[in-house]
Amino acid sequence: MLQRLQDHHGWILALLKEGEPFLRDPQLRPSAAFLATRRSAMGRLLTSYQQFIHREVFDPIIAGGDPRDAALARTMKIDCIELTESFRAFQRRWIAEDAVERWSEYHPAAVRMVERLQRHIVEVAAMAREVSLPQPAAPATGTDPQGEA
Repeated sequence: MLQRLQDHHGWILALLKEGEPFLRDPQLRPSAAFLATRRSAMGRLLTSYQQFIHREVFDPIIAGGDPRDAALARTMKIDCIELTESFRAFQRRWIAEDAVERWSEYHPAAVRMVERLQRHIVEVAAMAREVSLPQPAAPATGTDPQGEA
């Protein structure tokens, strides 16, 4: 479970890293195609991440964790939903508008979005270290894990 969480975070961070030069130096301007493909890829990554983290981390902790862990998972789940919706709104806006032509507006918005994504990853990783993450169910006693009796 923890490895899968780290994998998802790694994929998101790797995609963010591709845009770092443009975020560090607002004088650099990527192509519209570069921006569009990275936003699209991030949208897909966030959808996959959200499905994973809700189903396999937040929901099991909320359902069966101790009250403190459950409250933390609820808070993190709400933040994850808000983050994903914010990204989708960001994505929709910049599909309709030319980010390169409006770089002076796009750049600070992109920096804020990247910072929010990075902050979320740090907070979820910290939560994962603090709470008892759900473990996959063990096979029933006397059964072969490959389904052979």
